[in-house]
Amino acid sequence: MAQTSNRNQSGIKTISRTIRILQGLRELGGAGVTELAEQLDLPKSTVHSHLQSWAEEGYLTSNGDTYDISLSFLEFGGYKASNHPIVSAAQIAVDELAMETDDRVQVIAERRGKGVYVYQTQGGRALPTDTHVGSRVHMHCTASGKAILAYLPEKRVERIIDEHGLPRRTQNTITDREKLYDELAEIRKEEVALDDEERVEGVRCVAAPVLDSDGYPFGALTISSSTRRLWGDTFRSEYPDLVLTTAKSIQLQATYS
Repeated sequence: MAQTSNRNQSGIKTISRTIRILQGLRELGGAGVTELAEQLDLPKSTVHSHLQSWAEEGYLTSNGDTYDISLSFLEFGGYKASNHPIVSAAQIAVDELAMETDDRVQVIAERRGKGVYVYQTQGGRALPTDTHVGSRVHMHCTASGKAILAYLPEKRVERIIDEHGLPRRTQNTITDREKLYDELAEIRKEEVALDDEERVEGVRCVAAPVLDSDGYPFGALTISSSTRRLWGDTFRSEYPDLVLTTAKSIQLQATYS
């Protein structure tokens, strides 16, 4: 029994190290054995062994001494994203909204206290952004993240803040817990969340939650644009109405499909 327990613990430790190494590669944008070992404070022999094994299976690429994550992981990410209930329900409506507004429209879901972009499309005048499908962001500084937080149980929101904090991204970022709670209450009242240059300067976003039949958020729908295009009534009423209407449509599709 002791030997079995030790083997299990060893296997768990190996998996944990593998995950750290893959995350390190992603954060560094590719790296060599020495750089990655120093970044993660792991023995070079351990890092080299993991990298070689994953490269042999085709999940890492190697260019000289530099390793990086390969496209093989897209198969897993694509499978998970396409089978998420909000994605299957949202694709047509999101594409239509992007065509109507000519802007970028995205769908976000909550994963371990952060927002994960699971689908996006864009119109011809969409603003380039630093996010893509699979990107993870803090939720307190995005319209979509706040739309989700507003409908999560209060204790869950408290745990998310305790774990991830409220880091400042711009001068408009909400970094005070009570101020955030007040805004979440307003979002529940209006059913729409706004991001007024809170994560990226020069960018505004409008989002609405997509809820299940019990009122729990599947995720949120968000549209983003530059402050020059998204201002005044467009920011405060026109886009909120469009996003809310589309989110309600997705909600019906996701709940009853």
